[in-house]
Amino acid sequence: MKGVVVYDTYFGNAKVVAEAIAEQLEREGYEVDLRSIRERHPVPPRDDIMFLGSPVRMGSVTGRVKRYVKKLSEDAWRDKPIVVCSRPL
Repeated sequence: MKGVVVYDTYFGNAKVVAEAIAEQLEREGYEVDLRSIRERHPVPPRDDIMFLGSPVRMGSVTGRVKRYVKKLSEDAWRDKPIVVCSRPL
């Protein structure tokens, strides 16, 4: 199975959490793609599960994360789990 961990971060905390999630998925036998939302990725994710991490800014996930979610292929992700991880600073 394949998993993708996508994160946005300001101070590096979400990256630390994303790396820990990716490591755990690998231990459980997943092939993992770790992606920063701030980097360009030519191929959109088409994996079996997605973890999406973001700091909370002004009571919500970052604008980058909102735009990323809007661009996800509805057909590719309709029946697949997406786990959103965020917490207030």
